Amino acid sequence: MISGPNAVIPGTQAKAQLMFWNDIGRIYATPGVAFKLWYDGRIVGFGTVSPYDQEVGS
Repeated sequence: MISGPNAVIPGTQAKAQLMFWNDIGRIYATPGVAFKLWYDGRIVGFGTVSPYDQEVGS
């Protein structure tokens, strides 16, 4: 699950918090790893995992 801004304008950047339904996500979502956002059978965005910010994540 991704939580962040209510709206993202195509072609812009946004910061969001990723939450995984399964703890195995912690193995793969490490700082620096690239990822693609998949929705309804297609790629709708991409990004890079940043280090966890305790101030933002609490």
